[in-house]
Amino acid sequence: MESGEDYAKRSERVKALLSSYYGDSGQGPSAPPGGHAQQGTPAGRGPPVAHIGGIAAIDTPTFNADQHTSDILRIFSLEKLMVEHRNMAREIKNIDSDMQQLVYENYNKFITATDTIRTMKSSIDAMESEMLRLQQTASVVAEKSLSVSNKLQQRRESMEQLYKVQRLLRKLQTVFELPRKMRAALEEDALDTAVGLYAEAQPLLHKYGGRGTFKVIALESDFVAQEISQLLKKRLTERKDDTEQCVLLLRKLGEPDDTLQDKYLTGRVARVKRKPLVTLSRELFGEYFSIVRRVVSDAAKAGVLRGSLLREARAQAAKEGGSAVLSVNSPALEQLSSDWGAEAIAQALSTMSIDVGLLAAHLPELQLKERALEVVQASIQQHVTLSFAALKQRVIDAAVAVRTALASEAADAGPGSAGPGAILQQGSVYLAELLQRGLAVLLQGLRGYESAGGARLLASWRDQWVDLVQGGLQSFFGGLLLASLELAALRYDGGDLMREALKASGTAGGGLVGQGSAGPDLMGPPTGPAGAAAGAAQELVKPGLVLLLAKLCKFLEQVMVPWVMETIAASFASAGGPGGGGGGGGASGVDLPPSFVPGEVARRLSAASSAMVLAYVEMHGRQLSVMVRRSTGSVSWLTCKEPRGPRPVCSLLLERLARVEAEAAGLLDEPGSSMGTGVNLGSSVHGAGRKAGDHRESGAAGTSALYGGISNPFGGRDSSAVERNVAKLFREKVHMTGSVPLASPAILAAIASVALKSLLESIRLETLGRAGLQQLQLDVASLRPHLRRFLLRGGGGKGDGAAVVEQLLEDVVLSATERCVEPQLLEAAVVERILASASSER
Repeated sequence: MESGEDYAKRSERVKALLSSYYGDSGQGPSAPPGGHAQQGTPAGRGPPVAHIGGIAAIDTPTFNADQHTSDILRIFSLEKLMVEHRNMAREIKNIDSDMQQLVYENYNKFITATDTIRTMKSSIDAMESEMLRLQQTASVVAEKSLSVSNKLQQRRESMEQLYKVQRLLRKLQTVFELPRKMRAALEEDALDTAVGLYAEAQPLLHKYGGRGTFKVIALESDFVAQEISQLLKKRLTERKDDTEQCVLLLRKLGEPDDTLQDKYLTGRVARVKRKPLVTLSRELFGEYFSIVRRVVSDAAKAGVLRGSLLREARAQAAKEGGSAVLSVNSPALEQLSSDWGAEAIAQALSTMSIDVGLLAAHLPELQLKERALEVVQASIQQHVTLSFAALKQRVIDAAVAVRTALASEAADAGPGSAGPGAILQQGSVYLAELLQRGLAVLLQGLRGYESAGGARLLASWRDQWVDLVQGGLQSFFGGLLLASLELAALRYDGGDLMREALKASGTAGGGLVGQGSAGPDLMGPPTGPAGAAAGAAQELVKPGLVLLLAKLCKFLEQVMVPWVMETIAASFASAGGPGGGGGGGGASGVDLPPSFVPGEVARRLSAASSAMVLAYVEMHGRQLSVMVRRSTGSVSWLTCKEPRGPRPVCSLLLERLARVEAEAAGLLDEPGSSMGTGVNLGSSVHGAGRKAGDHRESGAAGTSALYGGISNPFGGRDSSAVERNVAKLFREKVHMTGSVPLASPAILAAIASVALKSLLESIRLETLGRAGLQQLQLDVASLRPHLRRFLLRGGGGKGDGAAVVEQLLEDVVLSATERCVEPQLLEAAVVERILASASSER
C-alpha cells in the first residue's frame, strides 16, 4: 500500500496531466529538468524549484532536446546520469499508465453519452405521437362543448327573461303591500321604517300613480303618510329628545325647509330660553365665519398662484437656472391670464352674505350682517394683498435670476460666452414685459369683483374698495423700490438722493429679496439657483445689475406710473378722482392702505434711479481710480527716462472704458426697447455760456490763452506759473457735482472723470522731471482722441460730461507742469510722431 506522500504526488501528477491535456500546461511555472518531484506539480501551485546546475525544465514550451542533452552530459557525472536515466524511465512508465487510464475513462463516458442520446431519440419519437393524439382529443372536447352551449342558449335566455319578470313582480308586490306595511309600522311606532318604505316607492307612484290599481295604492299611501307627518310635527313641538330625527323624516316626506325651520325654532324657543339660544348661535356663527375665512383664504392663494404662475416660474428657474428663464417666450410669461380667482371668491362671499342675511332677522342680537361685511372686506383685502405680492415676487425673482446669470457668466467667462451685456439686455426686456403684462392681467382680474355677485358686495363700500386697489398699487411700487435698493446693496448714506428714495418706505434692509419684499410670500423663498442667490449673504453686487435696476426704476417712473394712472381713472376711480379717496377706514372700521399717489411714487423712483446710476459710476470709478493711483505711484517721475510712448495704463484704462461703454450702451441705447430711456435727469456738468461743440476744439485753438503763449497744451515753450493761474481765472468754469443722467455718454464721462481726477490728485503729490512731464504729456495726448470718440459715439455733448473730461485732461498737464522742476513740453509734431511710432509697433 503506497504512502500518503506517494498518493499526494500521484494526485498532483494526474492534475498536471489533465491540465496539459486541456491546454493549460503553458501557463504555469517551469518545472526542473528530469521531472523529479517538481515535474508533476500543476501550473500555478507553489513556487518552482530550480534543477541542480540551473538546467532548464523539460516541460516548458521553449525546451530544446539537443541543448538539454549536451548540458546534462557536460554537467552530470556518470552516476548522476544513471540516476537521471532511471528516474526518467520510471516517470515515462507512470505517464503511460496515467494516459491509458484517462483514455479508458473517456471511452466509458463516450459510451454512456451515446446510450443517452439513443434513449432520448426513441422517447422523442413516442412523444410526438402522444401529442398528436392529445390534440385530436382536445378538438373533440371543444366541438362537444360548443354543441352543448348552443343547445342551452335558448333555455338560458328564457331563464333570464323569467328572472326579470320575477323581479318586477316582487316590486309590484311590494307596492301593493305598501299601505299595509306603512300602517303596521305606524302602529308599532317604527316611523323611520314607514317613511323609508314611502320614500322608496315614490318614484314608481309618481310615474304610474294615476293608472288603475296604482291610483288606489297612491291614495292610501298618501293618507298614511299624512298621518305620519302630523304625528312627527306634534313630536317636533312637544318632545326634545328626537327633534333632529323628526326633521329628517319630515324632509323625506316632502315637507318644505322653511316650514320645518319655523316649527323647529318655535318648538325650541318654546322649550328653551332665548339667551342660551343666542349664546349657542353666536358660537356656531363664530365657527362658521372662521371656516368661511379659511376657505376663502385658500381659494385666494390658489387663484393668485394660478393667475401669477409663480409656482411655474420658480419650477422653471429651478430646472433651467441662469438666463435661460429670462425669455419673453417662456410659458410662465406668455400664459399669464386674468383669472386670479376674483369671480369665484365674489360668488362665494355673495352667497354667504345672502344666507346670513336671511337669518339676521331672527337673531338681531348677533349683528350677522355687520359681521358678514367684516368677513367680506377682510377676505377681499387679503386677496388683493396676495395678488400684488405674488406679482411683486415674480419681478423680484426675475431680478435675482439676472444676478445669478451674471455671477455664472463671470465664473464661466470664455471665448464662446455671450457676455454680461446680452444677459442684461435680455433681463431688461423680460422685466419690462413681465411688468406690463402682469399689471394688466392683475387689474383686469381684480375687476371680477365688480361682476354679478361682486357688484352687490361692493355696493356699500365702493370707495373703500377703490382705495384698497390703489393702496395695493402704492405698496407694489414701494416694495419694488425697496427690493431694487437691496439688490443694488445701497444703504442710506445721508445723501439727498437716497433720502428721497427711502422716504416713506422704511429702510432698505431687512432681507426683502429673500422674504418676498416685505409682503406675504405664497411659497416661501425661491428654490433652485435663484433661491440660492437670494439667500447668499453679503453677495458681491455686479455693476451691470445696478445699472439694470436703475433702468428698471426709470421704466417704472416713465411708463408704468402713467399707465397705472390711466387705468385707475378708467376702472378704479373713486368719488374723489383717480388719486383721491382718502385711504381711511370703511364701514367696518378696517384701516385700508393709502390711495395711489403717483407724484410721490414717481419722485422716489427717480431718486432711486439717480442713486443707482451714481453707485454704478462709483463701482467702475473706484476700480479705475485704484489702477491709476497704483500706476502713478510705481513711476519715478523725477528720474524716469525719455518717453517712447504712452504708458500701458492708458491702454488698460481705455479697455476698461470700452467694456463699460458696451455694457451701458447695450442696456440703455438699444433701439425699440420699451425700457430704453434717453431722458436727461440733470447734467453732471453745466458749462456757463459755452456753445455746443466747444469740447471738439483742438488744443491749439482752445487752450492757447490758458498756457500763456504756449502754442498748445502738449507742445511749445514754457510759461510762468503766474500766467497760467491768470489764464485759469478767465477760463470757463465747469461744475463737477450733481447727478448723472441715465445715458451711456454721461455715464462714461462720469467714470472717466473719476479716473482723471485720481490721476490729477496723484500727480499733485509727485515731483516731476522733464522726462516725467513729457511722459505725462504723451499719456494725455493718447487718451484725448479716444475719450472724445467714447463720448461722441453715443451722441453725447457738453451736457453729458465731455467738458469735464476736457478740462481734467488740461488740468493734468497743467498740474504736472507746476510740479515739474524743469518744465519743458514736447512740440506737437514730436508728440504726434511718437504716438504714431508707438501705434505702429503694437
